[in-house]
Amino acid sequence: MLRRLRRRVESSDWLAERLGRALTAYLRRVQRTTDWQTEGLDELREDLCKGPVLYLMWHQRSLMGPFHWPHDAGELLSLHDPSPIGRVGGVVQRRAGLRPVGMGSAKGKAAAAREVLRLVRSGCSIGIAVDGPTGPARHVRDAALEWARATQCPVHVYAFATRRKWVLGTWDSMILPKAGGKGALVFRKLPVRLARKTDAAERDAIRQTFRTELDAVTERAEQLLDDGS
Repeated sequence: MLRRLRRRVESSDWLAERLGRALTAYLRRVQRTTDWQTEGLDELREDLCKGPVLYLMWHQRSLMGPFHWPHDAGELLSLHDPSPIGRVGGVVQRRAGLRPVGMGSAKGKAAAAREVLRLVRSGCSIGIAVDGPTGPARHVRDAALEWARATQCPVHVYAFATRRKWVLGTWDSMILPKAGGKGALVFRKLPVRLARKTDAAERDAIRQTFRTELDAVTERAEQLLDDGS
Protein backbone atom coordinates (compact mmCIF):
# COMPACT_ATOMS: atom_id res chain seq x y z
CA MET A 1 0.00 0.00 0.00
CA LEU A 2 2.76 2.46 0.94
CA ARG A 3 4.64 1.61 -2.24
CA ARG A 4 1.57 2.37 -4.35
CA LEU A 5 1.07 5.64 -2.50
CA ARG A 6 4.69 6.64 -3.17
CA ARG A 7 4.22 6.02 -6.88
CA ARG A 8 1.03 8.09 -6.93
CA VAL A 9 2.70 10.99 -5.11
CA GLU A 10 5.63 10.87 -7.56
CA SER A 11 3.27 11.53 -10.45
CA SER A 12 0.77 13.85 -8.76
CA ASP A 13 1.50 17.33 -7.46
CA TRP A 14 -2.15 17.51 -6.40
CA LEU A 15 -1.85 14.43 -4.17
CA ALA A 16 1.41 15.66 -2.60
CA GLU A 17 -0.31 18.96 -1.83
CA ARG A 18 -3.38 17.28 -0.31
CA LEU A 19 -1.31 14.95 1.86
CA GLY A 20 0.89 17.84 2.96
CA ARG A 21 -2.14 19.93 3.91
CA ALA A 22 -3.66 17.10 5.91
CA LEU A 23 -0.41 16.38 7.74
CA THR A 24 0.10 20.09 8.49
CA ALA A 25 -3.38 20.36 9.99
CA TYR A 26 -2.74 17.32 12.17
CA LEU A 27 0.69 18.53 13.37
CA ARG A 28 -0.77 21.93 14.22
CA ARG A 29 -3.30 20.13 16.40
CA VAL A 30 -0.47 18.23 18.07
CA GLN A 31 1.38 21.48 18.70
CA ARG A 32 -1.72 23.16 20.10
CA THR A 33 -2.89 20.34 22.37
CA THR A 34 0.45 19.14 23.78
CA ASP A 35 1.80 20.51 27.07
CA TRP A 36 5.33 21.39 25.93
CA GLN A 37 8.37 21.89 28.13
CA THR A 38 11.15 23.86 26.42
CA GLU A 39 14.89 24.11 27.00
CA GLY A 40 17.54 26.15 25.19
CA LEU A 41 15.24 28.47 23.23
CA ASP A 42 16.60 31.68 24.76
CA GLU A 43 20.12 31.03 23.49
CA LEU A 44 18.78 30.32 20.00
CA ARG A 45 16.88 33.59 20.06
CA GLU A 46 20.01 35.45 21.18
CA ASP A 47 21.95 34.14 18.20
CA LEU A 48 19.11 34.93 15.81
CA CYS A 49 19.30 38.57 16.94
CA LYS A 50 22.83 38.58 15.48
CA GLY A 51 22.16 36.68 12.27
CA PRO A 52 21.18 33.33 10.73
CA VAL A 53 21.97 29.92 12.21
CA LEU A 54 22.17 26.33 11.08
CA TYR A 55 19.29 24.33 12.65
CA LEU A 56 20.09 20.61 12.70
CA MET A 57 17.99 17.60 13.70
CA TRP A 58 17.72 13.86 13.17
CA HIS A 59 15.23 12.89 10.48
CA GLN A 60 13.41 10.75 13.06
CA ARG A 61 12.59 13.88 15.09
CA SER A 62 11.98 16.31 12.24
CA LEU A 63 8.18 16.41 11.94
CA MET A 64 7.71 19.02 14.67
CA GLY A 65 10.80 21.03 13.76
CA PRO A 66 8.92 23.60 11.61
CA PHE A 67 6.39 24.19 14.41
CA HIS A 68 9.02 24.67 17.14
CA TRP A 69 11.13 27.14 15.19
CA PRO A 70 10.77 30.70 16.63
CA HIS A 71 9.23 32.26 13.53
CA ASP A 72 9.08 35.73 15.09
CA ALA A 73 12.89 35.72 15.49
CA GLY A 74 13.89 34.93 11.92
CA GLU A 75 13.03 33.19 8.66
CA LEU A 76 14.00 29.54 8.16
CA LEU A 77 14.86 27.82 4.89
CA SER A 78 14.19 24.09 4.82
CA LEU A 79 16.00 21.85 2.35
CA HIS A 80 14.12 18.85 0.99
CA ASP A 81 14.69 16.28 -1.74
CA PRO A 82 12.37 15.48 -4.69
CA SER A 83 11.32 12.06 -3.32
CA PRO A 84 7.60 11.52 -2.56
CA ILE A 85 8.05 12.04 1.18
CA GLY A 86 10.31 15.01 0.45
CA ARG A 87 7.63 16.64 -1.70
CA VAL A 88 4.98 16.13 0.98
CA GLY A 89 7.46 17.47 3.54
CA GLY A 90 7.99 20.56 1.40
CA VAL A 91 4.26 21.28 1.52
CA VAL A 92 4.24 20.89 5.31
CA GLN A 93 7.23 23.18 5.67
CA ARG A 94 5.70 25.85 3.44
CA ARG A 95 2.35 25.75 5.22
CA ALA A 96 4.12 25.87 8.60
CA GLY A 97 5.72 29.19 7.64
CA LEU A 98 9.11 28.02 6.39
CA ARG A 99 10.64 28.65 2.98
CA PRO A 100 11.25 25.17 1.47
CA VAL A 101 13.98 24.73 -1.13
CA GLY A 102 13.95 21.58 -3.28
CA MET A 103 17.31 19.99 -4.03
CA GLY A 104 16.92 18.01 -7.27
CA SER A 105 19.39 16.96 -9.96
CA ALA A 106 23.09 17.86 -9.78
CA LYS A 107 22.48 20.92 -11.96
CA GLY A 108 19.39 21.82 -9.95
CA LYS A 109 21.27 21.36 -6.68
CA ALA A 110 24.00 23.76 -7.78
CA ALA A 111 21.45 26.46 -8.65
CA ALA A 112 19.52 25.81 -5.42
CA ALA A 113 22.74 26.01 -3.38
CA ARG A 114 23.56 29.42 -4.87
CA GLU A 115 20.05 30.62 -4.03
CA VAL A 116 20.33 29.28 -0.46
CA LEU A 117 23.63 31.08 0.09
CA ARG A 118 22.13 34.29 -1.25
CA LEU A 119 19.21 33.97 1.17
CA VAL A 120 21.53 33.21 4.09
CA ARG A 121 23.42 36.41 3.34
CA SER A 122 20.08 38.23 3.53
CA GLY A 123 19.45 36.77 6.99
CA CYS A 124 17.65 33.44 6.49
CA SER A 125 18.63 30.44 8.63
CA ILE A 126 18.84 26.87 7.28
CA GLY A 127 17.08 23.79 8.70
CA ILE A 128 18.44 20.33 7.85
CA ALA A 129 17.63 16.76 8.84
CA VAL A 130 21.26 15.67 8.83
CA ASP A 131 20.72 11.97 8.08
CA GLY A 132 17.98 12.53 5.52
CA PRO A 133 16.46 11.81 3.16
CA THR A 134 17.45 8.13 3.02
CA GLY A 135 19.86 7.48 5.89
CA PRO A 136 21.55 5.54 7.27
CA ALA A 137 19.74 6.59 10.41
CA ARG A 138 21.77 8.82 12.74
CA HIS A 139 24.64 9.15 10.29
CA VAL A 140 25.63 12.77 9.68
CA ARG A 141 25.80 13.17 5.92
CA ASP A 142 28.23 15.47 4.14
CA ALA A 143 25.55 18.07 3.35
CA ALA A 144 25.38 19.28 6.96
CA LEU A 145 29.16 19.72 7.05
CA GLU A 146 29.18 21.54 3.72
CA TRP A 147 26.49 24.00 4.80
CA ALA A 148 28.32 24.61 8.09
CA ARG A 149 31.54 25.28 6.16
CA ALA A 150 29.93 27.42 3.44
CA THR A 151 27.74 29.59 5.68
CA GLN A 152 29.96 29.93 8.79
CA CYS A 153 26.73 30.19 10.81
CA PRO A 154 26.41 29.21 14.47
CA VAL A 155 25.06 25.67 14.78
CA HIS A 156 22.08 24.75 16.95
CA VAL A 157 20.74 21.21 17.32
CA TYR A 158 17.15 20.31 18.15
CA ALA A 159 15.02 17.35 19.21
CA PHE A 160 11.52 16.79 20.54
CA ALA A 161 9.90 13.98 22.50
CA THR A 162 6.28 13.23 23.35
CA ARG A 163 4.73 10.86 25.82
CA ARG A 164 2.07 9.74 23.29
CA LYS A 165 3.34 8.78 19.85
CA TRP A 166 3.50 6.31 17.01
CA VAL A 167 6.84 4.93 15.83
CA LEU A 168 6.53 4.41 12.08
CA GLY A 169 8.09 1.52 10.19
CA THR A 170 10.42 3.76 8.18
CA TRP A 171 14.20 3.55 7.75
CA ASP A 172 14.65 6.01 10.64
CA SER A 173 11.74 4.84 12.86
CA MET A 174 10.06 8.22 12.37
CA ILE A 175 8.31 9.63 15.44
CA LEU A 176 4.73 10.77 14.74
CA PRO A 177 3.37 12.36 17.93
CA LYS A 178 -0.22 11.89 19.01
CA ALA A 179 -2.32 14.89 19.97
CA GLY A 180 -2.55 15.73 23.66
CA GLY A 181 -0.37 14.68 26.54
CA LYS A 182 3.07 15.98 27.46
CA GLY A 183 6.01 16.89 25.26
CA ALA A 184 9.50 18.34 25.48
CA LEU A 185 11.70 20.18 23.01
CA VAL A 186 15.38 20.96 23.41
CA PHE A 187 17.67 23.33 21.54
CA ARG A 188 21.42 23.46 22.12
CA LYS A 189 24.18 25.59 20.61
CA LEU A 190 27.31 23.72 19.61
CA PRO A 191 30.67 25.17 20.66
CA VAL A 192 32.16 24.49 17.22
CA ARG A 193 32.50 26.21 13.89
CA LEU A 194 33.77 24.44 10.78
CA ALA A 195 36.61 26.34 9.09
CA ARG A 196 36.32 27.05 5.38
CA LYS A 197 39.35 24.86 4.73
CA THR A 198 39.48 21.59 6.64
CA ASP A 199 41.19 18.25 6.25
CA ALA A 200 39.51 14.86 6.50
CA ALA A 201 40.39 14.41 10.18
CA GLU A 202 38.86 17.77 11.12
CA ARG A 203 35.69 16.99 9.16
CA ASP A 204 35.37 13.61 10.84
CA ALA A 205 35.77 15.25 14.25
CA ILE A 206 33.01 17.76 13.49
CA ARG A 207 30.80 14.99 12.11
CA GLN A 208 31.21 13.09 15.38
CA THR A 209 30.46 16.24 17.40
CA PHE A 210 27.23 16.78 15.44
CA ARG A 211 26.20 13.16 16.05
CA THR A 212 27.07 13.22 19.74
CA GLU A 213 25.20 16.48 20.37
CA LEU A 214 22.14 15.42 18.38
CA ASP A 215 21.99 12.20 20.37
CA ALA A 216 22.42 14.24 23.56
CA VAL A 217 19.51 16.61 22.89
CA THR A 218 17.34 13.64 21.90
CA GLU A 219 18.17 11.94 25.19
CA ARG A 220 17.62 15.21 27.07
CA ALA A 221 14.15 15.67 25.55
CA GLU A 222 13.21 12.16 26.67
CA GLN A 223 14.68 12.85 30.14
CA LEU A 224 12.58 16.00 30.53
CA LEU A 225 9.49 13.89 29.93
CA ASP A 226 10.57 11.40 32.59
CA ASP A 227 11.42 14.17 35.07
CA GLY A 228 8.01 15.74 34.56
CA SER A 229 6.04 12.57 35.16
